[in-house]
Amino acid sequence: MRFIFLILLLLFASVLAACSFSTEFVVVNDSGSPVLLRYKVGARSDPLAGSEIPATLAARQLRSGEWRRLSAGQYAFDPGNGVVTVSLKPGEALRISIGGGGERGDCVGVDDSIKEVDAQGPSGGISLRGDQVYKSFGVEPKPFYSLSKNTICTLRYK
Repeated sequence: MRFIFLILLLLFASVLAACSFSTEFVVVNDSGSPVLLRYKVGARSDPLAGSEIPATLAARQLRSGEWRRLSAGQYAFDPGNGVVTVSLKPGEALRISIGGGGERGDCVGVDDSIKEVDAQGPSGGISLRGDQVYKSFGVEPKPFYSLSKNTICTLRYK
């Protein structure tokens, strides 16, 4: 009897855990050169607290979840304007925000903390404001074997 209760308890806990998910907003440098990235985060008491600290990993490892937070010397933050500046290497992905899980499975309307994104490289630049920001992110496809409920929204600089 205890064994059955324990199994039911574990099943219930796993169902609850499966309902928890988030959306990561990531800029990927698909160009062959470094890119200077500037993005503006919204008004929060501490916009770079905890998981909002910029983090990188190799673009080919997006689904690994092994993000490496940047040290304070690897990015600049202007608290007066809420602007973060980072140099992004070729083939590197930068997580700029983590939002709540969207119900539609896309990147629009999930989070509103990113106000602007500017990327400058040898091949030109992009400048996104307001609604353009989230409309420019696309959902990264999940492998068929993935059990993760997390969504990764990417903006690719080429």
